[in-house]
Amino acid sequence: MGIELLQLHLGAGLLELLLQLLGLVLAHALLDGLGSALNDGLSLAQTQTGDLTDHLDDLDLSSSIKAGQNYIKFGLLLSGSTSSGTTGGGSGHGGGGIPVVERMDGTLEGVAAVIDKDFAAELLAEQVDADVLMILTEVEKVAINWGKENQQNLDHMSLKEAVQYIEQGQFAPGSMLPKVEAAMKFARTYPDKKAIITSLDKAIDALEGKTGTVITFA
Repeated sequence: MGIELLQLHLGAGLLELLLQLLGLVLAHALLDGLGSALNDGLSLAQTQTGDLTDHLDDLDLSSSIKAGQNYIKFGLLLSGSTSSGTTGGGSGHGGGGIPVVERMDGTLEGVAAVIDKDFAAELLAEQVDADVLMILTEVEKVAINWGKENQQNLDHMSLKEAVQYIEQGQFAPGSMLPKVEAAMKFARTYPDKKAIITSLDKAIDALEGKTGTVITFA
């Protein structure tokens, strides 16, 4: 009797193990199917648009944050992939998103283009009537003479100073240059407002005037 119970117990345990293994196989097959479908969808999107970025690492937001006793509405850009030469020499990459154009019948058609994340953030800030345009990147402040012994981190830039630095080639195209140009556009459009360039971990401090590079009209 004891041997029969033991065999029955072992049989039930083996059956349970087999069922668990079957469940894992089915789950794996389901995940493989979903992954394959997702890859097919991305491949189709890439074919239709001509340019699909590899990583969704840019995010444009409009929000409000409390600084002291006041709530400030601002346009926020999170930029996830730039090189160590963000403030000067080196190279970065363009913005994310799938660019489209609207046809006469109202449908959308993908086009081969790149949506610049910095100018998109500036446009967003204009549309929401933001008090501050904050562009977040990997460095705490914009710098001139990047990577050199005389590197200087900037607390503030006027439009005039920014133009001079650009003429000197201080900011690398595709990296810090479009960020500075977007900040300049915002300051030029709203002379009484400001743009800030800083790192993600210093965003609150920069908004409170403790760090970051502030770009203003004058």
